[in-house]
Amino acid sequence: MADLGTNFDPASAPPSDRDFDLIPNGWQPAQAIESDVSPTKDGTGTIVSFTFEILSGQYERRRIWKRMNVQNKSAEAQAIGQRELADLCRALGLPSMANTEQAHGKPLMIRVGVEKGKDGYEDKNTVKAFKPFEQAGFGGVFAHVAASAGGPGAAATARPWGSR
Repeated sequence: MADLGTNFDPASAPPSDRDFDLIPNGWQPAQAIESDVSPTKDGTGTIVSFTFEILSGQYERRRIWKRMNVQNKSAEAQAIGQRELADLCRALGLPSMANTEQAHGKPLMIRVGVEKGKDGYEDKNTVKAFKPFEQAGFGGVFAHVAASAGGPGAAATARPWGSR
C-alpha cells in the first residue's frame, strides 16, 4: 500500500478527452517509438514487440502495437513472424536488424486492421502490413518528417528526440 500524501477527489479531475474508438482498416503514416524483445510464454521462443504511433491525420498520436514471433517451436508461427519482421525492415530500408531501436523514429506506412475480440476482450486494432513511406504518395508533404527521422533516402540518421 502506498500513501498518496493527499485525499484525491476524482470529481476535481478534468474529464477524459481520450478517444479509443477503433481506427478503421487502411494505411496510416506511422513510426515505431518503442520496442522490446521477450521470451514466449513457454520460454522456448522469442517475441519482438513494437509500438507504432500514427504521424498525422484524424488518428495522429494514436498508438498501435505489433508482436512478431521471430523464434517459435511452431515452424508456421516462426515463418509468419520472420516474414513480418522482414517486411518491416524492407519498408524502412534496413538491410538487416541487430537492435530493434534501428526501426525507431523512421516513417513508414502501416496497414491498420481490426482484430475481433475473444475470451471477453473487445475488438482491437493491429498492424497487418508495412510499406515504405515514399509509396504513400505524400510527395513533399512529409518530407521534413522523413528527413528529420532518418527515413529511407533521408540524409539525417539521428532520431529527432536525440539519444536515450
